[in-house]
Amino acid sequence: MKLYIKQKLFSFKDRFTIKDENEVDVLQVEGKVFSFGKQLSVQTMDLQQVAYVKQKVLNFLPTFEITVNDEVHVLKKQFTFFKPAYTLPSLNIRIEGNFTAHQYTILRDGLVIANISKAFFSFADSYEVEILEDKDMNIVIAIVIAIDAVLSMERSSHVNTNNNR
Repeated sequence: MKLYIKQKLFSFKDRFTIKDENEVDVLQVEGKVFSFGKQLSVQTMDLQQVAYVKQKVLNFLPTFEITVNDEVHVLKKQFTFFKPAYTLPSLNIRIEGNFTAHQYTILRDGLVIANISKAFFSFADSYEVEILEDKDMNIVIAIVIAIDAVLSMERSSHVNTNNNR
C-alpha cells in the first residue's frame, strides 16, 4: 500500500490529509495549536482516532510518545553523525535514514515493514510512504508524523541560528 502526505505550506495549525494511490483521502492529521511540543492526532475521515503523537519536551534528543491501539510506545532519535536513526524499542522497530534525511527504512526485527521518501523540491513537506502490510499502517504513519516534526524543528532551529549571526 502506498500513502501520500502533503502538508499545506501556510497553516496556523498542523492540519493535513493523507491520500492513497487513487488520491482518495484515507486519514487526516490535526495538531493542537497551543501546546508545549508537538501533539498530533491521526484520525480516519469519520474522526476516529487511530494514533496520537506527542513530543516529550526537555529531552537531549527528540523523543515522542506514540499511542496506537491504546498502547503507548516511545520513539527516540538516536545519536548519530551522518545518517538519522530512530528506535521504537517496545515494538522492536528501528528507523534508518539516508545522509540527506529524505529516505527512510522502517524495520521490525530486522525486516523491512515500510519505506519513506521525502520530496526534495517541494514548497511544503511531501512524503510517499510504502507500507508492506496493511496492519502496520497506523504505527508507520505515526512514525512518519514524528520524524517530520523532528525535521521541521531542526529546519526552524537552523534558520533561527543563521538569523542570529
